[in-house]
Amino acid sequence: MSRSGVIRPAFCPSLAKHESVGGAVWALLPAVAFAGYLRLDWPMYRFVAARRGPVFVAYFVAMHFLLNLVIAVAAGVGVFGLLSSRTFRRLYDKPAEAL
Repeated sequence: MSRSGVIRPAFCPSLAKHESVGGAVWALLPAVAFAGYLRLDWPMYRFVAARRGPVFVAYFVAMHFLLNLVIAVAAGVGVFGLLSSRTFRRLYDKPAEAL
């Protein structure tokens, strides 16, 4: 086992010199994903910056990111519940009764 806790095969000592490069790539992945996220809504952020200024844009980006994160997690939980729970799926099988 290496210092990072990754188990390496004994027959592959060359993996040790590439381990730090792989760690750097994984560390940059969230930053690249966030930059892509910002790029997708760039016109909206420019509009907000023109109206309210750079300090508000920082707040707006943070709140917009959290809102999208909550929506994505809620959608994931809903899909997981639909796929894994028979009783959840049965909720939508029967038509609703009229009052």
